[in-house]
Amino acid sequence: VIEKNPAYGIRRIKKALENKGIIVGRDVLGHLLKIWSINLKRKISKHKRSLLQEILIKLKEDVNLLKKEEINEPFECITTDITKIEYKGGTAYLNVHKDYYGQMVYGLGFAISHEN
Repeated sequence: VIEKNPAYGIRRIKKALENKGIIVGRDVLGHLLKIWSINLKRKISKHKRSLLQEILIKLKEDVNLLKKEEINEPFECITTDITKIEYKGGTAYLNVHKDYYGQMVYGLGFAISHEN
């Protein structure tokens, strides 16, 4: 199978063997190919990062402005976050206010909107 179809990967080799009446698991087939030192010509290519991912990686130190500030006391900086929770009957929003210095939560807000 490999000699006739050098571009085949393990899944296609497994399928071709099944068509010939040879049943073997994918993982077992991979281990057998390793034991027999049979290297496949097909290689898995690396995932190419998008332009946005590249920009975010280069700017990751500059994105969090609070890390650059020197915060020495509670209530110098309060952060907030909103989380949207969708469920079968509608949507709920959870809002949290917390102190950046001590990471203590000072307030919660919760809102629900129902589907009509």
